[in-house]
Amino acid sequence: MVKKALALLAIIPILLLPSGCWDRREIEDLLLVGAIIFGKSNVSDTEQYRVSFITTKPSSSGGEQVGMSEEGGAAQAAMQWVASSYGPTLEEAMLKFSIRSPRYIYLAHNRIIILEETVAKEGISEVVDFLVRAEDTRLRNYVLVIKEDISDLLKSIPEFEDILAGELFSILETSIGEGDYHHPSDLNIIAQGILTKGQDPWAPVVETFSADQAAGRDAGRSVIIKGTALFRADKLVGYLDAEETQQFLLLKGLANTGIYYIDSNGEKISYRYEYARTRRKLAVKDGQLNVDYDITLKGLLQEVHFFSNLSKAEIDSLERALSVRASTALLETINRCKELGSDALGIGRLIHARKPEIWKEYSKNWYSIYPEIDINVNVKVQITGTALGSKPIVPKASE
Repeated sequence: MVKKALALLAIIPILLLPSGCWDRREIEDLLLVGAIIFGKSNVSDTEQYRVSFITTKPSSSGGEQVGMSEEGGAAQAAMQWVASSYGPTLEEAMLKFSIRSPRYIYLAHNRIIILEETVAKEGISEVVDFLVRAEDTRLRNYVLVIKEDISDLLKSIPEFEDILAGELFSILETSIGEGDYHHPSDLNIIAQGILTKGQDPWAPVVETFSADQAAGRDAGRSVIIKGTALFRADKLVGYLDAEETQQFLLLKGLANTGIYYIDSNGEKISYRYEYARTRRKLAVKDGQLNVDYDITLKGLLQEVHFFSNLSKAEIDSLERALSVRASTALLETINRCKELGSDALGIGRLIHARKPEIWKEYSKNWYSIYPEIDINVNVKVQITGTALGSKPIVPKASE
């Protein structure tokens, strides 16, 4: 009984302590940032960091009234707010913005990080280090690179979402599996690429385009994500276009689906692979280290604009032609990566994992050795059927 009384006396002071979070901030006091853009500008003849925020403008009215909802109330449109701040350091740029904002900057809801080309070419280590060590920044933030002036980006109009940040996030999320013309890369991938020798970072590229040309109306500019930015350590060294990105992702083992075209009977045939398996092997022959890619693709013929019953002999011929087409495109992309001096394919990391004794020597001068590594590609294309519901309506050649 005495023990129970003592235990109760020990618990009572704990119950009297205040509960809750000691640093709690109410939601209405927070500025929920959707996207951050990092760049550099000359301010008073001094180069300074420029940090731009894209968010929904806080408003007691809930936004602009755009019509009546089914329930009878006025429907509200979200109001995108874009603001920039400058400073010789990232911390000072953030501080200057916080001084002018009546709300606390809250980055835990941020989903998009955009790096301007000027910053990316000089080196992104400072930006990445700042973000990774910030208390409320998530490593799952998607990272994009923009080549053009950000003024067009900041003035662009989301076509489907309320704000630009939501538009970019939705494109990155839903496009996986729809076509290998870009692939998400997040803050964690970028940080690991900077820290890991033999595995350079990469990120998709965002551009703006004239929406009035695309939609036949005067709608301003909208955004599109295509292509890949390649880094050497923390510095941007060049880009892969949309077609090269498809090959890059296939080599990385990140491919979901893609298309190859070949000419047959004077017409184009399109083949869409929906299964891709990529294997890499190392071999040392006559003192020379070789990297071999074995890639298997399985998919369907999507377009055939000439009359054919697609016999087994024809299918075999098309598979061989497609294998050659794919191998050529993949080797061109490998050579492009070598030309730029970026090991975003992770060849060095592969050597380190499989042949650590060789990597110990290669790592001392890797970027000089990397372009000389012999890389071979062997592609096996399998046509598993067609996506065509009937025979072609075009006449036979003899008719």
